[in-house]
Amino acid sequence: MDTCLWNEKLVIASDISNSYELEKKIRIASAHKELMCPDPQCEAVIIYRHGEKKQAHFAHLKKSDACDYDEYDRSNNEYIKKVKTTLYNHFNSLGYDIQMDVKLLEHHYTHLTISFNDGSKIALELGTKAVTANHIEKISKQYFDKNITVRWIVIDNIETDLKESQTYYIKRSSLNESENRDLIVIDFEADNVAQYKMDLDKYQYNNNDFYPVSNQNPYKYVSNISQLTILNKDISLSGFNKLFESWKLKKQAQLLSSIEEIEIKKKRREKLLNSRLSATKGPEIKAEVKQNNLRKSIAKTQAYKPDEEPFILEKITIPRTKLALDGTMFYKWGEEDFKEKIKMAVDEDITAVKMLISKVFECDENELSILIALLAKARSAPQNLKTVKCIKILEHVLKQARRNI
Repeated sequence: MDTCLWNEKLVIASDISNSYELEKKIRIASAHKELMCPDPQCEAVIIYRHGEKKQAHFAHLKKSDACDYDEYDRSNNEYIKKVKTTLYNHFNSLGYDIQMDVKLLEHHYTHLTISFNDGSKIALELGTKAVTANHIEKISKQYFDKNITVRWIVIDNIETDLKESQTYYIKRSSLNESENRDLIVIDFEADNVAQYKMDLDKYQYNNNDFYPVSNQNPYKYVSNISQLTILNKDISLSGFNKLFESWKLKKQAQLLSSIEEIEIKKKRREKLLNSRLSATKGPEIKAEVKQNNLRKSIAKTQAYKPDEEPFILEKITIPRTKLALDGTMFYKWGEEDFKEKIKMAVDEDITAVKMLISKVFECDENELSILIALLAKARSAPQNLKTVKCIKILEHVLKQARRNI
């Protein structure tokens, strides 16, 4: 136990060990059974202990099963007690009105409480990865009902980076539900502090998250525990907010730079494509259009023969360096996207055929499997003008895109 009542005053064990004269008085009072348990429902006699192996502490003279403070003290391991004492000494040295082991809630002791001039308080709850979601929710609700702000401080290793989706619940809870969406972690030696904060801004291009700028990993800043301060009635590392905003500005600059680079490349591709398309215009295109129109007229008046060529595709080719015609090429196509372009190609839209070739050349395995499935469906369908034309077009697209199936 870290505290006791002596002459109706709260005494902290770590303060006693720092003064020989005070320790002498406390030891005499302990021998006279003048030290009392601070729990108002217990008030049993306790004794003072301090040696070379164990730090200064108090203990019940007789075991008390009804003492909330004794149960609370036994639930705190050596790391929690060390961090608690370090934080108490730090904020006390800064002049804050800080108290240790205060019973703000029924049957529950708060590790540290900082009071402000306007009567408000902030409760500092210390915990490790073992703290459960049920405990956090239960205690947080009781603080809320009493209009007391609670700040959960985690004691853990701070050397490794933290991923919001792959960490303990006590950490995720602070990152997602604390007022500032941040997290304070103190190392086991109570020397250094890591503060994390989630970035809630969206980093998008064409209404899609832009990676790696847009990610859910929080910002991290590490400093000595002496840099902890109180800002707007909350605990934080000195200068953390400015560093966090500077980090966000760098992400925004990275996004703008990346988008600008994409747009420049896109314009270059469009310019190159337009110049190549312009070079193919002329008598050759006119003759091809005339020939296609003639085929349409013949198809309407004559029975279709499967061995006849419904649509000449040999001249619809595209260099290997050819990329997308518009922004849709930057994103994955689904079945409906392929169906739309195939329908346009069957209606003898040359641009649609070229878009299919370009897409199939650079698509991934999932997109390729969609196209192959559509080809298989066309081959198994009853043979008519449109289905055969569709088959010829898809086979030509796969050949030009150098996709061997």
